[in-house]
Amino acid sequence: MEQDIFQELREKGKVVIRVSPNKETTSVTEKTDDGKWKLSLHAPAHEGKANAEVLRFFRKVGGVDAEIVFGRKSKEKLIRIIP
Repeated sequence: MEQDIFQELREKGKVVIRVSPNKETTSVTEKTDDGKWKLSLHAPAHEGKANAEVLRFFRKVGGVDAEIVFGRKSKEKLIRIIP
């Protein structure tokens, strides 16, 4: 499933995710019916740690440099590849 989110990001240039911080591991858990990807994050939602974990996940696991375009202070985020 993790490869699917990276494939979509490469094809469309962006993805919408919904994060759940403070989990045991960082991973993609599912794609919802409305097209959003759910991510479990090990990092807490405190002082930007969850956002940093999201970007680190895309870079380390997916091999893509990405940025958070929308949702820095929300559980729902728009992620875009950095051109």
